[in-house]
Amino acid sequence: MAKKGKVTRKVKRPIIKLMCTVCKRASYSTRKNPKNTPDRLERSKFCTICKKRTPHKETK
Repeated sequence: MAKKGKVTRKVKRPIIKLMCTVCKRASYSTRKNPKNTPDRLERSKFCTICKKRTPHKETK
């Protein structure tokens, strides 16, 4: 029986940084499940330096 108030996780979700592909600055961080998405993550986010929506890729 599990203890009350304690959360156990089976899969660890590491924190990753998302880097803008245009200006090469890391401005976002998020978590991902490496078991479901083993490849590098790519999202379209708003870059505060470029002042527009650009693709952001995962860095290590």
